[in-house]
Amino acid sequence: MTGYAVATTTGVLRLYNNRHWLTDVIAGAGIGILSVEAAYWLYPSLARWLFRKRFKYNIYLSPYAAPTEKGMAMQISF
Repeated sequence: MTGYAVATTTGVLRLYNNRHWLTDVIAGAGIGILSVEAAYWLYPSLARWLFRKRFKYNIYLSPYAAPTEKGMAMQISF
């Protein structure tokens, strides 16, 4: 729900500041909604295909960036 509020606010502000036309904002909203729907539809089959139960543990990698450092965090669950 918060994502819709942020997207709506962004669209309104882009219109208010004369950065986009209404048709641009509506098209962007449509593309965003269709992208999310496609991701929800495709994710289960892609996850089964890419991440089969080959391992008995999960590995999570996530990059991070701070003003003074950059790196990669890793978590392994057994």
